[in-house]
Amino acid sequence: MQAIPMLGRDANCMQLLGVSRDLRERKRYEQQLQVANNELFQLSTTDQLTGTWNRRHIEAELLQEIERCCRYGNSVSLLLLDVDNFKQINDKFGHQTGVNVLKELTRRVQANLRQLDRLGRWGGEEFLVLMPQCQADDALQLAERQRAVIADQPFADVGTITASFGVAQWLQGETVHELFLRVDQALYDAKNLGRDCAILAKA
Repeated sequence: MQAIPMLGRDANCMQLLGVSRDLRERKRYEQQLQVANNELFQLSTTDQLTGTWNRRHIEAELLQEIERCCRYGNSVSLLLLDVDNFKQINDKFGHQTGVNVLKELTRRVQANLRQLDRLGRWGGEEFLVLMPQCQADDALQLAERQRAVIADQPFADVGTITASFGVAQWLQGETVHELFLRVDQALYDAKNLGRDCAILAKA
């Protein structure tokens, strides 16, 4: 509401001219727009199957973490895990059972992360954990705990499942692509060593 004084010749207020507008409809549209924007952000950053970050978003977050490392001297590590023999699970028990396995694995891994850590689905049955302020040795210990969390308790309808892990700490001057190559090679080494293990990438 706006009130405008109407002045006479002697500068005294003769009357007030009031103008009012009902903003309730505008506020309702603004709230609806905010809800829609939030939903769009969720869709653009989240993997629809598991509810974790999607690959695009976790890559963007990693770039920001590396910038913080450069600015403040922090550390950041990556943990790349892959479900062992996942194709056999799908082939033997069906696609929906495979989906349930990925959801349960996500729940277990998420429940055993530090508060700073972020989990994302890298693709298929691969998941990436972004670990800010984490040195390589600590990241390797976390990977070993996650390996045990997955392997020690059977999954419904499937039984025991294992996963292999690659671990790498970002090195000063290293590009994101180079970091991904190192953590991927570490995962490949874990697979070659018989699976169900965690390997630290070479510096």
